[in-house]
Amino acid sequence: NMFEKQKNFEAANNAEAIFSRHSIKGEGSEYEQLSPEGVEKAKKKAEEELVPLIEGAEDGTVIFLGGNSTEARTVSTLKIYSDELKDIFKERKDVIFFDRNQIKEQSKKSGYLNTARYIQEKADNNPKAKVVIDIPLTLKNLADKKWFDEDGVSVNTEQLALLNRHGQDYNVAIKEWFMCEGFLNGKQKLPKPVEVAENYLRAIKRLENFIGEFSGERKIKTVFAGHGFEIDALLTYLANDGKVTPEGFEKIGGKVIDTAELSFIEPDNEGNIHLKYRGEEFVLPRAEDKGENA
Repeated sequence: NMFEKQKNFEAANNAEAIFSRHSIKGEGSEYEQLSPEGVEKAKKKAEEELVPLIEGAEDGTVIFLGGNSTEARTVSTLKIYSDELKDIFKERKDVIFFDRNQIKEQSKKSGYLNTARYIQEKADNNPKAKVVIDIPLTLKNLADKKWFDEDGVSVNTEQLALLNRHGQDYNVAIKEWFMCEGFLNGKQKLPKPVEVAENYLRAIKRLENFIGEFSGERKIKTVFAGHGFEIDALLTYLANDGKVTPEGFEKIGGKVIDTAELSFIEPDNEGNIHLKYRGEEFVLPRAEDKGENA
C-alpha cells in the first residue's frame, strides 16, 4: 500500500529539498551545455531566491548544493548557483563556504573522509554560522534510463515522437505521458511517471542521509538540479495525493516547470510533506493517516 512506499521516502524533520530544473540549454558559455542566456537566468535565480533562502535560514543551517543528474547541464546549473552565492557571501562572517575546487584540493591531500571531518570541525567551531557546501554528486535516480535509447546517450525516439505529436508543446505532451503512464501501443516505451516521482524522493532521502552523517543536529537545505517532465511528475505526485495524473498536473498550474525554476519540499513534525511552488502550498499527508489501504 501507499504507506509502505512513502515511509521509505520521508526526509528527516530537519531537512528541506529545493528542486531546480536546469537552466537554458545551449552553447557559447563557460558552463557546459548552457547558453549565455541560461547562465544569466541561473545567476538571477540565485540572487532572487537562493540568497533570501540562506539569509532567512536558522543559524547553523547547512545548505548543500550537490544533487544533480548524469547530464552536464544540471551540474553546470548548480555550479552557477555556487559561483554566484560564493561571490555574494564572500565577505560575510556568518556564512562559511566550501566550494568544489577547495574540497577537491583538500581531498587530494588528506582524502575525502578527512576532508569531511575538516568541514565538520570548522562548522562545529562556528556553531551559529550557516554552512554552504558545493559538491557535485551525481544521482542516477534523477534521470530515468528509459528516456534514452540502448546506448544510454541518444534520446528515446518515443519521447521525440510524443513531443512531435503535440507540436513540441511540452504542456500537452506531459499530460499524454501522465495519462498513458509510459505505455504506448501496449508496451512500456517511456518511464512510469509514478516511478519517476518516487525515484526522486529516494534521491532526496539518500542524499540527506549522507549529509546528516556530518551535520549533526543542524538544519539541512539541499539543492538539487534535475529535468523537466521528471520534476513535474514529482511535484504532481506531492500535490495530488501520491498520484501522477493530468488532473493533478493542473493543480500545479498545468505548465511544465520552467528552466531554473525552483520548488521547495519539506516535511513537518508529523511526517506530512509540504510542497511550496508557484505561490501555492500543497500537503501530502502521511499515508498511514489515510487508512491501511490508501
